[in-house]
Amino acid sequence: MKRTLVVLADEAFGLTRPLPGGDEFQTDLVEAALKDILKVCQEVQPGPGSPPPHLLLVYPDRRDWHAQIAANYWLLVPQMGLNLAQRLDNVLLLLAPAPDDETIFLGVRTPHLTARALQHAFIALGQRGTCLGPTPDGGAYALGIKGRWPTGVLQQVRWHEPEASEDLKRLFRRLQIGVALLDEMAPLVAPTHVGELTGARPAIDRPALPFLKQIARKRGLIH
Repeated sequence: MKRTLVVLADEAFGLTRPLPGGDEFQTDLVEAALKDILKVCQEVQPGPGSPPPHLLLVYPDRRDWHAQIAANYWLLVPQMGLNLAQRLDNVLLLLAPAPDDETIFLGVRTPHLTARALQHAFIALGQRGTCLGPTPDGGAYALGIKGRWPTGVLQQVRWHEPEASEDLKRLFRRLQIGVALLDEMAPLVAPTHVGELTGARPAIDRPALPFLKQIARKRGLIH
């Protein structure tokens, strides 16, 4: 059985609220959030005696820049497809997973995920067949599948809309695949969230977020 963590990079990722500190904040945020989520993925150990998951970074453009960000642990492949559903399908076509292989897709808006949470996600995925990480606004920060879904079915999902999570749950029920719901997690969407995520927290509750902390200090969001 092969386990794979797939990170979908997004250079359009940014905050939906006013940005402090000038235009460079957007660039700083993209790089820091990507570095932090990659670091967490590299720390995942699914279980005793199990090898770490394969790591795949799917980039939109600027391969050289993403290659500098990602360590040697990562395989880099370009995003292919006109929309998110097609891009997810094309990653599975590339991976060609066996029925028992497990794949989890992640975005970059939740760099505060922990390695422990991802380890539990693999356990839940293995037990149910799919896993889904919902956001409070109805979106999804994580999507996992054992084997693969039929190519094209994700076109039914209203991505980037409040109905996305419910659409995914209904879709997998219709396909008679169990769905394990992961803990709800709010995405990073406002400047204040950077400070909140990087402020003093119990170590078990949040990862270290070293790169987000750097820009938070630079912008005066934490001290």
